[in-house]
Amino acid sequence: TSVAVLLVNDDGTELVPVEGTASPLRRDSALLEILRTTRDDVRLDSQTLGSISRLLPPADREWLDDAGAHFLFPLVGSTGMLLGVVALREARTGLSYTPAHFLLVTAAGGHAALQIENRWLRGREADELCPRRESGAQGLDWQDEPTVYCPACTLVWSPETRRCSCGSATIGAALPLIVKGKFRLERLVGAGGMGVVYLAVDMVLDRQVAIKTLPSLRSESAEKLHREARTMAKVLHPNLALIYGTEQWRGTPMLIVEYLDGGTLRDWIRRGPVPCADVIELGIVLADVLDRVHASGVLHRDVKPSNIGYTRDRRPKLLDFGLALLEGTGDSRAKAEPLSGRATEALLRSGDPTATVTVDERLVGTPLYLAPEALAGCAPQPSFDLWGLALVLYEAIAGRHPFAGDNVQTVLAAAERAGVPDIRDYRPTCPVGLAAFLRDALSPNITRRPESAGAMRSELDRLRVSIPAHAH
Repeated sequence: TSVAVLLVNDDGTELVPVEGTASPLRRDSALLEILRTTRDDVRLDSQTLGSISRLLPPADREWLDDAGAHFLFPLVGSTGMLLGVVALREARTGLSYTPAHFLLVTAAGGHAALQIENRWLRGREADELCPRRESGAQGLDWQDEPTVYCPACTLVWSPETRRCSCGSATIGAALPLIVKGKFRLERLVGAGGMGVVYLAVDMVLDRQVAIKTLPSLRSESAEKLHREARTMAKVLHPNLALIYGTEQWRGTPMLIVEYLDGGTLRDWIRRGPVPCADVIELGIVLADVLDRVHASGVLHRDVKPSNIGYTRDRRPKLLDFGLALLEGTGDSRAKAEPLSGRATEALLRSGDPTATVTVDERLVGTPLYLAPEALAGCAPQPSFDLWGLALVLYEAIAGRHPFAGDNVQTVLAAAERAGVPDIRDYRPTCPVGLAAFLRDALSPNITRRPESAGAMRSELDRLRVSIPAHAH
């Protein structure tokens, strides 16, 4: 035959022929390193073959002579892993290969590589896919090893990749390339105080998802996370990002959630203040989402611009329930228990006021968006989320947070000293009714604020009627 196909063997040490009569080729050979690095075909005419041969070790030169290959095509999986090689010998007709022949083999080989990858991942047991590290295997160690990614362009690569296609050196990632045999990482989306977020592909359902890692949990806390995720998955709203489930890898909990590719409200605010009419519409939508969430017994606890995402067609969605907590039965006006000295010190030492922190079970979230009663030590309650939403709307209108600062201590001191400034200090054209709503919604006196998400939605609805749609 004029075609030979070689695939990685079970222990990953060499490529063995499954079609044709070529000899096995060690997977650490220089020839395969060329294919792995370039991810492109190698056409071996007399001129090219001579130049390549001079660079190859004797074993590789001998393999090329025995194979009589005129064309080598790498079978590369979607993760960048080299799975095999197609070698074309001289055509049986004696005629030269045409560009159409090469194009056909390239297309067929690309499709075959994905089929091979999926068959391995779905059809084999984990132990077959993931040889034990002590065995010295160099093959498909999908689950057992963290992969790498490029800090410059954020693309995820197979673990052995030292440099990205953009030329930057890769660094270690938090998860393996293939997570639990179900999800294939594609790129890093973001990182924060609570973990990192990756764009991934659900290989079973063929859809994009976001995978958010969370801090390591004790077994009882991990089980609580699973229960809460199952609860959240039942809360349906067109403006609530879906939670598909949870996974765990080496003690690291993960949320599998809907991926939104339209950016976030934080991105929008960075471009400048948002039209007041648009902010009111956004507030109505998000208050309605929180109304549904709270009715299901769940608190979000980290409402902020970076946790409001957009679909490609600009539909806003509340996302990131990594801090969601099943709502207790506590009274929102119950007497607060002061934070311990250790908790207060931990909060002040947390550094970046825009990063999510966990101080203790009661005080978690982002310092810039923590409600006064949260800082006073009250048990978690819906007012925490309503305060965060009111601040989000304020920030969108003003184009800035009222207490922006370099550290948590500066932010908290400014909030305690001055309270929230009138929105018209930053946006003089803000309608009077909207300014009054924000003044009440951000009052340190909880009795002046909307008492529920539904009440906040109703107040914003009334404002929408009274404020022109073109209001800026």
